[in-house]
Amino acid sequence: MQREIILTRRNRLDLILEAIARAEQAISGENDATRWGTLRAIIEVMKMENNDSNWTKNYFSEEAQQKIAERASQIPKKEIETGERAWTQLIAEVEEAARHEDPASEHARGLARRWKALVGEFTGGDKSIGQGLNKLWSDQTHWPKGFGRPWSDEADSFIVSALNHES
Repeated sequence: MQREIILTRRNRLDLILEAIARAEQAISGENDATRWGTLRAIIEVMKMENNDSNWTKNYFSEEAQQKIAERASQIPKKEIETGERAWTQLIAEVEEAARHEDPASEHARGLARRWKALVGEFTGGDKSIGQGLNKLWSDQTHWPKGFGRPWSDEADSFIVSALNHES
């Protein structure tokens, strides 16, 4: 998921750099009206980049955004990397279990407990962050083009059912 977000951002930055390079080449021989048109095009590309890079903020309250930023500044990089690996492993296990297991099984409920624990590590138990996270994964309205959940619909249905059996 992080790789996709970074690749999308890099593609947007490449567009900005291309627009600036075209502007630099064109401005030298342009009249004032054409220069303003070029400048406006650059600003539009940059606005698009800023809007796309902040898309997740559409799901979190101001309070939750501040808490996420605060948590991010306090959590050591190694701990974040450990969490990312734990998510990757868990998602792979959920994908596998979704193919052939009953969501009510003990193994599935164990996966649900791990899922819940990792969400808890991200949110720090904060309800406003949890609410934003739920909105983010359930409402695709503001997702950038090409972004998707890092797990399948089958895995999503499976883990939701397993979480319901665990509750």
